[in-house]
Amino acid sequence: MDESRARVSYPTGEKVIILTEVKDLYIVSLENRKSVTIIETIRGDRKKILPPYIIALGKKIIDNWIANELVGDEGIDCSPTGYINNDIIMRYADYLIKHSHARLEKPWKLLLLDGYESYRHDLFTYKLAQNHIKAFWFPSYLTHILQPLDVGIFRPWKHFYNLCV
Repeated sequence: MDESRARVSYPTGEKVIILTEVKDLYIVSLENRKSVTIIETIRGDRKKILPPYIIALGKKIIDNWIANELVGDEGIDCSPTGYINNDIIMRYADYLIKHSHARLEKPWKLLLLDGYESYRHDLFTYKLAQNHIKAFWFPSYLTHILQPLDVGIFRPWKHFYNLCV
């Protein structure tokens, strides 16, 4: 499992052509850009793709924020910062348990995580263990090498997403 940010309404870069005589160039501030956090979880056995969990900035999800193209299994949540926090990670645990069909009477599953603070939240770890999911954290200084979603999924996804935005 890993998370990544995606810009919603601001392009990654623009080409600007100016006269060589122009000495000063001013750019628009990036402070007004909007983005969402996307949590992706993959399975090692390739049996089923787990739907993404999307976190938007806000206090409440408004129905018209959600595109009609969504298939219905996506998790959609919001937080005051648009990032993961302890409350969000607990709701994500419920979502993960539901979509991975984890239960006490099922075989153990392994969830690979980076060392982010909310992933180490005691209640999150406990809830996972109660449903036969063992959390394993990568060493923080090796996540860019070891973390399969950063290397194999998010890097190419960000590249092609940025081409489209």
